Amino acid sequence: REVVFGPMAVSSITRFIAFEIALEQDGPSPPAQTFVLRVPAEGLPIDARDEAVVRQVVRNRDGFLRYLMFLLGAFEGLPEVGGGGASLEAGGGGGFGTLPLLEQMTRAFCRDPSRLDSVRRLVEHLRKSGAGEDDEEIVPADFLQLWSTFESAMPGGDRGEPAP
Repeated sequence: REVVFGPMAVSSITRFIAFEIALEQDGPSPPAQTFVLRVPAEGLPIDARDEAVVRQVVRNRDGFLRYLMFLLGAFEGLPEVGGGGASLEAGGGGGFGTLPLLEQMTRAFCRDPSRLDSVRRLVEHLRKSGAGEDDEEIVPADFLQLWSTFESAMPGGDRGEPAP
């Protein structure tokens, strides 16, 4: 049976649907059961959705830096992505504030360089969409300088070739 949802933001479209099942009965009821299913869907605007999600999460420098930390697996103790949170500009560290970005990138590079592939894809995506070297509101120039060092040391070098 087909289910049609009303108008929604492109970034909200997903194949994952949350369900909650509860039993209505006289007397005490067992707790509701909640689960998520990946349901069949046709005609999803995948590219537009991916772009909208990135724009929603990475809409400023704070969001960019928080998302990098998330990609690197260092999201414990960070303010909510896209939330107000503390300013990342507070403190020193070359514009990265108190975030241990260099340490997390170095750790990822040493332990599993493929973890930096998601950072590479994000940087390439932001450069293609216009948020790159000329737009320091989102991607700080000092990050791009740091990233170029990692990128040239990664498998495939700075040519953007995939790791073997």
